[in-house]
Amino acid sequence: MSISLPDDLKSGNYLLRSEIIALHLATSKGGAEFYPACAQLKVSGDDTGVPTSNELVSFPGAYKDTDPGIFDPTVCPPPLL
Repeated sequence: MSISLPDDLKSGNYLLRSEIIALHLATSKGGAEFYPACAQLKVSGDDTGVPTSNELVSFPGAYKDTDPGIFDPTVCPPPLL
């Protein structure tokens, strides 16, 4: 995986979270499965930029079934007989 960090990111310790969201059971509310992975980053330098509020999340509560793509009753339709 390749990511780009903001050029002006303030030095410090950061936790970067990426995840795969499995949708094969997302046809019912609460069915989506989340597979997170985290990496600890240490940024150095003299810059002062910080992540914006829309770049940060808190767990639990970062996702709801009403968020686009989390609950989709058509994502895996039943097989035709």
